Amino acid sequence: MQKKNGRSWMSLLIPNVAISNGMKVLIPLYLLSLGGTALEVGIAFAIFNALMMLASMVWGRAVDTYHNERFFIALSFAGSLIAFYIFFTFQSILWTYVAYGVYGIFSSAASPAMNVILMGRKKKPQLGSDLAHYNMFAIVGLLVAYVAGTGTNVFGNYGYLTILAIANVIGLLLALLLKIPSDGFAKKADVEDVHIRALSNKYYPHAHTEFLRRAYVKRQMIAENEKKKSLHVLLLSGALFNLGYYVFFTPYIPFLKDNGISSSVIFLISLIGVAGQAAIYISLLKTKKYTTAARDYVRAILYRTAGFATIAVSTIFSSLVFLLINIVSYIIYGLSFGMYNMSYWFQFYDDIRGKRAGYYVGVWITVASLTSILGSLIGGYLGAINYEATLMLGAVITVSAAIVILKK
Repeated sequence: MQKKNGRSWMSLLIPNVAISNGMKVLIPLYLLSLGGTALEVGIAFAIFNALMMLASMVWGRAVDTYHNERFFIALSFAGSLIAFYIFFTFQSILWTYVAYGVYGIFSSAASPAMNVILMGRKKKPQLGSDLAHYNMFAIVGLLVAYVAGTGTNVFGNYGYLTILAIANVIGLLLALLLKIPSDGFAKKADVEDVHIRALSNKYYPHAHTEFLRRAYVKRQMIAENEKKKSLHVLLLSGALFNLGYYVFFTPYIPFLKDNGISSSVIFLISLIGVAGQAAIYISLLKTKKYTTAARDYVRAILYRTAGFATIAVSTIFSSLVFLLINIVSYIIYGLSFGMYNMSYWFQFYDDIRGKRAGYYVGVWITVASLTSILGSLIGGYLGAINYEATLMLGAVITVSAAIVILKK
């Protein structure tokens, strides 16, 4: 039975996030086991993001057109089974590219649908509360992915892949069985237009009606232009943030492996980062201060930059200090990402209110995918040459995301 707050559908995030984030760690480890380097990891991420970008444009428009969120979420999980079949059947670097690409195509079907459901919340406090709960469900998915991953030294990469496949089947069953809210947000603009027409006809009949309409439209256009400017700056900042992430993350796991860190410990480091994110979301749920300020957004980026830069120079220390630096930096990474995530998406959702929700979510996914492709290729190519310089470049690009916002 669906809860009164209508959030039971968010449990779909658990398998969705577990699989996608588990793959982000597994793919580098798997390619390295096949003899690949940071360059092959970068190519895999680039292919994944390129196909996800193209698919997202289709899925975003389809969600706006058909308003059947359940179908697209179920399709995401069902189609991903093809990727798992390829992973289990063929073992080579080339087939890994194919499998991860197929996963990118189908996994992206769920994102526009889930975001449109989330944006069905019309009041800011409710949207903020839902964002915090949404991210807490995502945290559970991360925990599933990384806790399971700490056992890869025992059951290997294919054992871990089996766990992700089981999570995918569970996700498909949830998508078919859960009651999913209908898309009220997409029709919000039409409802408001009908309301204005009714008021115009009631209080300003005949000649005054057209005057009222034009005044209303003019005010709306001015507000729309301001929102567009804000949205463009936000998209640019998010693009730089994402670019910095992929330049840094693409060679990061090969960097750890080359410095003697085992697969299980790599998952453990990722798990520790989740603790930082969870602390932010739990704090927001307790204080109910969901609307984070712009300064929190900038502060989050600066924290992440500091963590990235510290990791880049960590090899000058002993093995134990190297490991401790990466663990502490990942805690900072988790805290900063929690702050960033709430700030960014609250602003993004607020800026696209009254517009085609699925379309603009698709636009963001396209922007994110383009920067992900570029970041993966840069990180993979340069990482194969020099890890430390590439990680530091990721830090420099990340801090530029804050500079863009400060100059707004």
